[in-house]
Amino acid sequence: MNMRNNFRFVLGIAAAALTVGCSFARAQPVVLDTDTARIIVVRPIDLWSGDTSLQEETLESNRERRVSYDVVIDGYHYRGSPLVLQGISDSPVTLAVEAELKAKEMRLVRASPYLFHILDHVTITPAKYADFAKAQAAYYQSFVIRQGDPRTLPDSTRVRKFFGNVLTLGSLLIPSPVLGAGTGAQVMLNSGLAEAIGSIPGPARAALTPATLPDLEADSYTSIDVRRIEFKPDAPGQILIAYKSAKTPEIEQEALIKAIVAATGADTTPEAIQTARNDDLQQRLTLWDACVAEGKCKKEGADEK
Repeated sequence: MNMRNNFRFVLGIAAAALTVGCSFARAQPVVLDTDTARIIVVRPIDLWSGDTSLQEETLESNRERRVSYDVVIDGYHYRGSPLVLQGISDSPVTLAVEAELKAKEMRLVRASPYLFHILDHVTITPAKYADFAKAQAAYYQSFVIRQGDPRTLPDSTRVRKFFGNVLTLGSLLIPSPVLGAGTGAQVMLNSGLAEAIGSIPGPARAALTPATLPDLEADSYTSIDVRRIEFKPDAPGQILIAYKSAKTPEIEQEALIKAIVAATGADTTPEAIQTARNDDLQQRLTLWDACVAEGKCKKEGADEK
């Protein structure tokens, strides 16, 4: 499929996503509750990717209990993992995460295959959460279709890696700092998703991630912080913290620590990760096959029209 036709079918499937909503099965994010917050973590290591070698390496990293991360808090960058000549940053959050991981026998190392970056938070009102979740569900469907048939994606990913182009087609829809905060969101606007994200505040659009989210009762929360987790272009994650009472630095810190620990995979197993990835793959296959059945996508090897 050439780029023009590829873009056209993305427009169609994105618009259809807004119509069908969340009719497909969903991979489940991690959900944690404290007295003061509900924490939702889309863990990158749980996501299926066409990069099979990286999938194997990150699974082995979890098996060996090794992880690496960093985090931005209120504009300041903190090392969650040590460098060759430096330890982790002296921050209440990173120090607490280190202690939690040590208790769970997870080691922070300089360069694990599972090295992720947690971006600074943006805040949305609880009343906007449903719109935000709807946009992400549509984004996920567009993202999957943009990548192409999941059955052949591992082969095409290997080819792109060989030529030094590790960005998957789906990554072109990611509103990440690599593309510029507004680029991915602009692509979404041009792809027929304006209805879904038009009511989301501009800064929050840069935190959008191709992932489905659970429902929340808006009246139960005072505000929601959203953080994007950068891992690989085709496997970004996310942290959402919905505050049950007025947000304070202490409440935010407690929730963020729990969220980071969850994101590391310290509370899961290689078997559970593989199950989550299989569920995600089945979602993607369902979406792709539906697109083919509707005539919007073409099977591998089909003749160009």
